[in-house]
Amino acid sequence: MNWFQSKQPHTQKQAPDSHKASAVLALFRQHLVQLLALLTLALLYQPQAQAVTKSQADTEDTLVIIEPRLQALDTLSNLLMYYNPKFENHDPAIQQKYRASLASLQQWSITSGNAVLAERVKSLAEQIAAIEAQPIEHDYLLPTWINRAIQTHALLDKQLAEPTENLTLEQTIAVHMAMQNLAYQTSTFSSINLLILDGRPDIMAHLDEQVQRDLQQLQARGDRIDVFRKLDTRYQVIRARLIGEQQEWVPNLVSFYYNSMVDLLGQMQDVRVADD
Repeated sequence: MNWFQSKQPHTQKQAPDSHKASAVLALFRQHLVQLLALLTLALLYQPQAQAVTKSQADTEDTLVIIEPRLQALDTLSNLLMYYNPKFENHDPAIQQKYRASLASLQQWSITSGNAVLAERVKSLAEQIAAIEAQPIEHDYLLPTWINRAIQTHALLDKQLAEPTENLTLEQTIAVHMAMQNLAYQTSTFSSINLLILDGRPDIMAHLDEQVQRDLQQLQARGDRIDVFRKLDTRYQVIRARLIGEQQEWVPNLVSFYYNSMVDLLGQMQDVRVADD
């Protein structure tokens, strides 16, 4: 300040104030330009952010839709495989699977806010508990008890199948494969009713057509070709067991392939979510 005053005549005493004002104005203009640039970037980014948020929300919504239905289908499939009298398949690992699926289904139903749905899940759990409580010497009564659980599940599946418009292609295939697995496990069990999809007699051929069509669409999309090839190969291997005349029942093999294919579908789904 002393240096500046020494260089200026007395008549220019107000010049420093004018210089300050000019500097402040220039700084204001600079900040204004930066602010406008930031606002422009924000406006350009907003649609992308909204798109990502919507994609994530859609994914979360579809998971809410599909998980309970798959859990219910898997519960029945593993229950039938465990109690199937033809195979004496009382493997604790299989029992643990259907119990875990049922527990997840129960937990979800409590928070679903749907009283009818929650009551059906509760009834299914009670019927399965009744099956487990039957003594070995009364195993001839198993079909009666299991059919009650199947009837409850059929009503539950119809209710869970209603909001399906947001399902991804991977999730649609998973549902069809889960129904294939249940239909197969039901067919191997004597005196058990097949009630999903209203018990249509051509259910295996119908579901096969759905899966084949969906796999073609998945291939045309061109995502994760390496994973798709594994998925398609495994389906073609097990497909011969699912349709046509059965020469030999292999419930464990069908269940194994089903679970492995659902895992592969999950990998493809995860990649698409990450890309979106």
